[in-house]
Amino acid sequence: MAAIAFDEFWKAYPLRKDRAAAGRAWSRMSAKDRRAAMGGIAAYAGECLATGVAMAYPANYLRGRRWEDEPAPDITAQPASHAGAGQERMDEW
Repeated sequence: MAAIAFDEFWKAYPLRKDRAAAGRAWSRMSAKDRRAAMGGIAAYAGECLATGVAMAYPANYLRGRRWEDEPAPDITAQPASHAGAGQERMDEW
């Protein structure tokens, strides 16, 4: 399998900040981790967009292994036991 060049990562990652730090982080990664990092960019970027969370700078994405993060829970879904609880308290006022 061909090695993934840093330039490929740089072009693929949507937030292009602090190229030097990202390059240093990339150079310390194994080929397996580089493939995993590249494969996780789209899901990570999509989750950031969906949840309104700012994307990590590229070096932090790499050093923090953000492609391994658990998906954010669906905050719009509430357990049945909590549904309407806030409205009941508001009605008491």
